[in-house]
Amino acid sequence: MRAGIVVTVTRTDRRRLEAIVADRSAPQKHVWRAHIILATAEGCGTVEIMRRSGKSKPVVWRWQARFMAEGVDGLTRDHVVTVPAVSRVLVMGRWMGGC
Repeated sequence: MRAGIVVTVTRTDRRRLEAIVADRSAPQKHVWRAHIILATAEGCGTVEIMRRSGKSKPVVWRWQARFMAEGVDGLTRDHVVTVPAVSRVLVMGRWMGGC
């Protein structure tokens, strides 16, 4: 973790993270995100977390920051990108965009 930043994992959060890891039907992206936070809580450094998870430094930092901002719910929510109406080009030969 970057210097000066502390991730605090409560008992409740730890239980929820461990439940995600143990759930065989949980999406794998949620499982590795939970592993990142659990390793952070153990006191592992960024390099060790990268080695364990196989993820890059920016990915580790992103999910640590998301957890600090939003808790466990932030780890299971994916960023949704919406497509602006103007970018809808042609559908069945008709313009479906704005203007």
